[in-house]
Amino acid sequence: MLVSYRWFCIFSVLIILDYVVPSVVVAFEKFFELGIIFIQRWLPLFYVPYLVVLPLSLKDIPASSVIKICFIVGIDY
Repeated sequence: MLVSYRWFCIFSVLIILDYVVPSVVVAFEKFFELGIIFIQRWLPLFYVPYLVVLPLSLKDIPASSVIKICFIVGIDY
């Protein structure tokens, strides 16, 4: 319950800042842009039924990145 309240507070503060000082929210988005791009690129590969979305997710990933992630996953095991 406490975690939900924290996310609600963060969301509320961002909504209020978007109305009051939009430049702060834009800077906040830019700060997390790299992480968001990473999640958008790799989340379908690991967390969605991959038989359906694997061709879609692999289309946007360069071969060098695939080799790197396979190396990282292989080292982890």
